[in-house]
Amino acid sequence: MKHFCDKENIQIIAYNPLTKGPYCKRSEEVIKKRKLDLFNEDIVKQLSKKYNRTLGQIILNWHVHLGVIPIPGTSNPNRMKENLNSIDFIMDEEDYNKLSCFEDKQYRFCDSLPLFGIDIFA
Repeated sequence: MKHFCDKENIQIIAYNPLTKGPYCKRSEEVIKKRKLDLFNEDIVKQLSKKYNRTLGQIILNWHVHLGVIPIPGTSNPNRMKENLNSIDFIMDEEDYNKLSCFEDKQYRFCDSLPLFGIDIFA
């Protein structure tokens, strides 16, 4: 889907970009409900230490690198500032590539009704 949006100059917005919580893993045969927490992923922890950034900053920075607009939600003013500071550094290209292992996992956090026959959360 991202490739199509890039080709058509459609900007993607990441809902729940820090991906903590239950999700559905859709496959042709079955829908499996699981919990996902990128904050517990080893690669995210390693990069957090390497760049001296929070786990959330690493994840948000990766979204921006992909050309995706992340919209993290928080009511904590310190966390808001932390989130804004997620774009003031650049990681090595190989580190972005390591994070891309999450890119095509087909994690789904929103169930939606098709809009004009198109599932916008596919």
